[in-house]
Amino acid sequence: MKQLTQIRTAFETAKKVYRNEIGVTEGSFLIAETGINRSSAFDYIYAYSKLRDGKLYTRTINSITTDYYLSKIYEENGVNGLKVALLAMSQHIDYYEQTSGASVKKGREIYNKYFDLVKDNFAETIFPDEV
Repeated sequence: MKQLTQIRTAFETAKKVYRNEIGVTEGSFLIAETGINRSSAFDYIYAYSKLRDGKLYTRTINSITTDYYLSKIYEENGVNGLKVALLAMSQHIDYYEQTSGASVKKGREIYNKYFDLVKDNFAETIFPDEV
């Protein structure tokens, strides 16, 4: 239960930072109040913005948080928002596997779970730099 509260707080706070409603430092303190260390709080904020923008994120967030973020992005931003997030996640998986030499099995499972929701529309993806 505590972990879900932490993840929800991280998501809502990262969303506020992304919308420029609060600053990154303030956001990291709000997330840290749930018991997450500040370094991880910055990672959660960073990952959210990269997922929303479809860009590579190099710091890893845990699989439960990744799954939650993707589900909420899909819920709040629809198919197009999820497609953009999956672009970022795909880049992250490739980056992590290349730099660490390790397989990202759980990350790929989560990616495939959400890709299945949008795969029929994926050819219509508009990349962030095309907007």
